[in-house]
Amino acid sequence: AIAGPAVRAQDATAAAHARWTDAESALADAVVAQQRAVDALAAAQTRASGLADADTRRVVADGSFVALADGQVVRTVRPGTAVVGNGHTVTPQISRQIGEALGLLYAAGLPRGEQDAENLAIIIYNESGGDVGVVNTYDRNAAAGTPSFGLMQTIGPTFDAFALPTRTDRRDPVAQIMAGARYAQATYGGLAGVPGVKSLRGGGPYLPY
Repeated sequence: AIAGPAVRAQDATAAAHARWTDAESALADAVVAQQRAVDALAAAQTRASGLADADTRRVVADGSFVALADGQVVRTVRPGTAVVGNGHTVTPQISRQIGEALGLLYAAGLPRGEQDAENLAIIIYNESGGDVGVVNTYDRNAAAGTPSFGLMQTIGPTFDAFALPTRTDRRDPVAQIMAGARYAQATYGGLAGVPGVKSLRGGGPYLPY
């Protein structure tokens, strides 16, 4: 009389064990599949990283980008590029300084413009000819006792007001670029709005800012 229930209990236990075994097997298969997916993703990321590294090395090597000490890679003007508005071409030194300045400016919150590097080159070479030490001794600013100086030809009070707190040496070319760019942002809404840049890009002459 008790054999029937016992057999049924044994059958139920066997069935439960079989289901447990199936579940364990399915879980093991899922773990294997997950690991394969992780491995495939890691391999894809490695390949992508390798391609990105190769691209970075290429654009840095040809001077289109500058690799900075903090790991940033910032677009600049390639050395040898002709500057709009005069017969100058961008030197490797100015190219590097533009890239370094833009990297610091972007990190400090300056909005990015599509042609920031090119516009800086226009201002630098039309204002100072790329001479970091040049001082204008003949215009109204000079007559007022505040001659414009350096790559961006800012006057002393303007430089002091717009220099980044970490780069305040008036002889520092990167500091000169940053102060001029921040002044342009505050006054004209960005480098593209500087009068000389707008005029040249519209087919006119360079105008001082």
